[in-house]
Amino acid sequence: MNNDEVLNIQAFRSIDSLPIGETGPELLDEARVRAHIARAMERRRYTGDPEPRQYLLARRCLVPVGDQLLVTPAGLLCFGHDPQRIFPHAAVNLIHYRGAEASSFDVIHIERAIGGTIFDQLARIEDYLGKNTHHGMTVRRGFERVDIDEYPAVVLRELAVNMLAHRDYQDLNSLAHIKLFSNHVEFMNPGGLPEGVTIEQLLKVQRSRNPSLFTILYEGGLIEGVGQGLDTVVSILE
Repeated sequence: MNNDEVLNIQAFRSIDSLPIGETGPELLDEARVRAHIARAMERRRYTGDPEPRQYLLARRCLVPVGDQLLVTPAGLLCFGHDPQRIFPHAAVNLIHYRGAEASSFDVIHIERAIGGTIFDQLARIEDYLGKNTHHGMTVRRGFERVDIDEYPAVVLRELAVNMLAHRDYQDLNSLAHIKLFSNHVEFMNPGGLPEGVTIEQLLKVQRSRNPSLFTILYEGGLIEGVGQGLDTVVSILE
């Protein structure tokens, strides 16, 4: 493999499916891949070849360059043994403030560089936000108990997934951030909006920066794959 071969491929692929030089299939956790395929097939979200190597090729987690198979960012971030060894910036800072404003003198908890795969990061985010936001209940007619969450779980899921799936993994100097305040939660990711998308168009135009990642997250049951995530958030919170 030489640099020209990799550069030629770049013209035809999204950033998340470009080959990473000097990598190989050994960087990916085959057991994790097998488990993902099994769950995706149970959900009827994947109907292809169940053999891990063929799946990884189909999802552009591995790409052939010359006589080698190289790992892509999508493969490493979803199935890597240690994604941060190659992408140390592909992590999340989680900061919990006591009040409604960011103050270094009013911090309850800080977790720096939450790593692992995207699935690992989302699990940790879900766990922390679930345990550190308020949950209550009310009673409807017929004495039916109804749980009430300070922040609906579907909203937190959509925003967390969007933060990681849409972020610019070419930004080598910035991590994603979640800031939990007494009255709101902020999700921030490196990179602006995808090319061709403006704030005004955000609910009308869907364009993925990392389409291979999105496909894998869809198979994992974390997104619905129809570009309605933010619409769901807005409709629930209105």
